[in-house]
Amino acid sequence: MEIEKTTEEYKALIESLSGAASSLRLLAQQAVGIYENEVSNIIQSKCTDTKEIEQTLEKMLDFCFDPSVLLVFKKLCRYYFEIDRHATATYIMRYRELWDTEDKELSDADNLISHE
Repeated sequence: MEIEKTTEEYKALIESLSGAASSLRLLAQQAVGIYENEVSNIIQSKCTDTKEIEQTLEKMLDFCFDPSVLLVFKKLCRYYFEIDRHATATYIMRYRELWDTEDKELSDADNLISHE
């Protein structure tokens, strides 16, 4: 009886986690559209307001698990690199601390923001 209860608890937990993961994916899809617009506006207006750019990067970090958001994040990093290299490298390191599961060593800022 105890094993059946444990199995049912695991099934309920898996269903709950699956629902949460689906919600998170949906939220990330919505974030892509929002951040694509914000980043396009920053770049097209040739914005140099470091506070605005860094706030956008900061918000995007929460969604960089999603490949589409990560592409937009990289785009803004490439743009910001010409304005403030040190700050851009800091955001890249923060991304790596949060989401990068492979090589976490920072080798070269130019390599980090290179195009795919």
